Amino acid sequence: MKTTLFIICSFFCFAVKAQNLNKEEKRQLKADGETPIAATELDLSKIYGRIQIVNHFADYKVKIVESFGDLKVKIVESNANAPGKWIMVNSRPDFKIKIVNSFADFTIRYVERSPGVR
Repeated sequence: MKTTLFIICSFFCFAVKAQNLNKEEKRQLKADGETPIAATELDLSKIYGRIQIVNHFADYKVKIVESFGDLKVKIVESNANAPGKWIMVNSRPDFKIKIVNSFADFTIRYVERSPGVR
């Protein structure tokens, strides 16, 4: 009985931790063949490139703020090759973002100059 309960609890803890990993980390873990031990912290410096705003199946949930955002975002038409530079697209995104008012993974602030991690 104790063994069964331990196995169920272990599986549940592993499932919750694995669910918190972002898309890129999951891909890396599959490539390396490693088992995740704990969820890692979100690295905002890797969120740039082609971004699609979606309502379902988002990679990240984001809240837009007027000041003190975790990531300063500049919308560009080309060369989104640095943290915080986003090209808005409708297909083939690098990341899918859902705009929310609460329970966001991180906050963003739109800027005209100096995009990047705060």
